Amino acid sequence: MACEIRRCIGGDSERRAGCPEGEGVKKLTCFKLSILLALACLASSAAAQTKPTADWKALVEAARREGIVKCACPPRRDFALAFKKGFEEAFPGITLEITAATLPEFPMRVAKEQAAKMFLWDVYTFGPGAEIFDLKNRGGLESLWDYFVLPEVLNDSAWIGGIKDRFLDIEHQHIFGMFFTISTGSINRDALPDLKIRSFDELLNPALKGKFVSVDPRVGGSGESLAAAVYQKYGRDGLKKLFVDQEVLLVKGNVEVAEQVVRKARPISLTSVSPDSQIRFKEAGMKLNIADLFVPELARAGTNGSCPAVFKNPPHPNATKVFINWLLSREGQKMISNARGEPSARTDVPPSSPEDAPKPGIKYLNAHKEEVMAKFLAPAQKILRELIP
Repeated sequence: MACEIRRCIGGDSERRAGCPEGEGVKKLTCFKLSILLALACLASSAAAQTKPTADWKALVEAARREGIVKCACPPRRDFALAFKKGFEEAFPGITLEITAATLPEFPMRVAKEQAAKMFLWDVYTFGPGAEIFDLKNRGGLESLWDYFVLPEVLNDSAWIGGIKDRFLDIEHQHIFGMFFTISTGSINRDALPDLKIRSFDELLNPALKGKFVSVDPRVGGSGESLAAAVYQKYGRDGLKKLFVDQEVLLVKGNVEVAEQVVRKARPISLTSVSPDSQIRFKEAGMKLNIADLFVPELARAGTNGSCPAVFKNPPHPNATKVFINWLLSREGQKMISNARGEPSARTDVPPSSPEDAPKPGIKYLNAHKEEVMAKFLAPAQKILRELIP
């Protein structure tokens, strides 16, 4: 190789330039060789991103010998089946056994089992309720860093904000936010075709009193991030002005929100009329005209119902490791994101709708992060329980 480079770059041109014969050749040859070595390293790195290593193949074989992953999955069966179908198709021979991880009951059940030295479950893939953080604080979850294997999972630039920022727990080890779902409100444009709301002050317009609905932030769900964002910016006074003075109707969940907005009883929702909650109306032949309501001061994003974690001492550690890496890979995220209708936090998995992409220059509050829940959400919920008994 060096001889070929020498023939290309040495010879008469160097002598004409007045260089001592051989010295310029040596310098240029070293320079060229360093470039070639760097290119070779880059090529090797790129290959590592796309080709399974021998270690990965050995891990998959060990996982197949275990044969099963016991998953505490989302209670909605269609969501849980999306995990099962995608993983089992990607890794034949490994079964994903799904159990509904209802909140708050399931993490509390696991805590009791672990206290009795029973370690029955491998992975958790449901929402970041307070109970899963309590289980983490009891030592009930493994560090996910011990389970990340594939370079594409560990690639910092593949995640919005970097991989460390995707962790929801204070330690940045245990609970991973794999979605980046921007929380908005919704307006029924058939009822209010010309209404424009661009600020918190405009939400407080007296003419809108009695027109709002929201998932109840006192009990969980998408209303939590709204309450946290209002409290962060405007404190107790802001919570009172919005929820009490504007007579916001608080309901149990997204289905109830959709009912109010679609039927025009409460045409403005402070929490989103989610795509899944619109399905039954569309199947009934209704044409919906629902627009997003985005207030920059209350910009927030969360992980909406899926934050993978590994339970302490999982009974099937190799299969668990394969599942976690599949789930957080580009292909796994594409499949789950499409099935769930939630935007992935991976930068190489574009959202299905441009409206779901982060807006440039906007800082989003992640209300599912442990420190945010302690600093803003818990006080906001306490205040709302006092204001609205």
